[in-house]
Amino acid sequence: MLLILLIPAAAQSKPVLPAFTEEDAVRILDNLSQALEANDPDGLLKAFDRDQMPNYDSFRDQIFNFFGAYPEFLTHYHLRQVAMEENRALMLTDFELQERSPQGQPVRKQAQLRFLLRWNGKQWKIVDLNPRAFFS
Repeated sequence: MLLILLIPAAAQSKPVLPAFTEEDAVRILDNLSQALEANDPDGLLKAFDRDQMPNYDSFRDQIFNFFGAYPEFLTHYHLRQVAMEENRALMLTDFELQERSPQGQPVRKQAQLRFLLRWNGKQWKIVDLNPRAFFS
């Protein structure tokens, strides 16, 4: 006997969205911190979704200018919140960045950063960051 199951098309094409966890957030923030401290702008940009992030090209240029202005960084963060909103994830963090200019003068910045992320089918990628001016 042959049994045929008919599955509605909407159910077939809907991707499974994994939960966004604190471990996911910490992994992403650790990768951002490591890229900053290694002075690796390409490594930092790997965390961002170039196809889904509004004004990605301007942000990429901003990041390269930022790394060009400061050859050395120290970072510290405190994860405040992780949440899911429909098909997106949100992480809120207190981020501290110490930048050292070529002249040796350290500059310390602190801000609460809000990251918006989307699942691209393989991993969570950042699609927005507020305030973007933190990395300038």
